[in-house]
Amino acid sequence: QLMACTLLPDMVTAFTRQHGAIKVRLVDCAVEEVLDSVQRGEVDFGIGPERALTAETTARPLFDLPFVAIFPPDHALARLNRVTWKDALAYPMISLRGEYTRRLSADLQAVHPELMLEPVHEVAFMTTAISMVKAGQGITTALPYGLSIIEQGQLEARVLEGPRISRRFHIFARKNRVLSPAAAGFCDFLVQACLKQDWVRLPEAVSR
Repeated sequence: QLMACTLLPDMVTAFTRQHGAIKVRLVDCAVEEVLDSVQRGEVDFGIGPERALTAETTARPLFDLPFVAIFPPDHALARLNRVTWKDALAYPMISLRGEYTRRLSADLQAVHPELMLEPVHEVAFMTTAISMVKAGQGITTALPYGLSIIEQGQLEARVLEGPRISRRFHIFARKNRVLSPAAAGFCDFLVQACLKQDWVRLPEAVSR
């Protein structure tokens, strides 16, 4: 859902400018619904974080990005040049329900068992979490492709270190269905366009 309101609209516009005869339909949904939508044939392909695949689904790597902490500009974390997970987890954390929080918690525990992700709020959409951060209810974590909406909210972001944990996003499609030339062309366009994004070569501090 965050990708659907940040990265993808610009990508769709850029692609349709190059290929005016092709119409792209953007379907937004919760991240946990992406694979189901692909498998049910509701979309030609879906984009989402790495997940266990069924025998009928294929995955094409799109990008791999580290988590960042999101907080107000007057937050104590804003004074740090380097923000660690230990630093961030000292404050009320807003996270996403489901696999997002479960996987993140497991990744942290695997490296540092003392790092406990215990959100004070778990919401369905990242845009909700970001709005709650802006309202002063805590901090959250996200991936850098959503920096535009973070900036619109006048919030700051720092790459989380100690450990640096990343997520790989994929283009998911059905194995038994050949993509149309238009859909395949858009997939290729997305891969190349993501390689040109600033957040693919992310610095330590990504606040604007």
